[in-house]
Amino acid sequence: MTLYEKQIDLDHEKKLMEAIARKFDFTLVKLPMKYNLDALAFKAGNAKCFFEFKNRSHTSKRYPTAFVSLEKVMAANRISKTTGLTCWLCVKWLDKVGVVKFDSHFEIGMGGRYDRNDPNDINIMAHYPIKGFTMLSLDLN
Repeated sequence: MTLYEKQIDLDHEKKLMEAIARKFDFTLVKLPMKYNLDALAFKAGNAKCFFEFKNRSHTSKRYPTAFVSLEKVMAANRISKTTGLTCWLCVKWLDKVGVVKFDSHFEIGMGGRYDRNDPNDINIMAHYPIKGFTMLSLDLN
């Protein structure tokens, strides 16, 4: 499977991780790809929760949902069930940043990237309603 993540994607993720860490006084540890989530948050040396970070190139008002692959949702639910810790999806749109628990209500659909002619880019997607996100005030500098 081809990995399309670019340096700019990693830079956006890092800024978002740093902002979340500052806001909640977390130490965030980047996870290996095999966990299918981006980071584990610690506070005072204790594991608190997991995060998946997404950076979108449109505003939060453009679509009624934010989507992520069902594979990520299943991985988050396995990790949560195993550890007892909450897994959060954190999305940065052009106009705001929001979080939603992976175990929140979502609808199923098909989707992904159609512009790369890669059949592996089309997946079962979990669509989380934007109205279900908690919006955060973050300093992204």
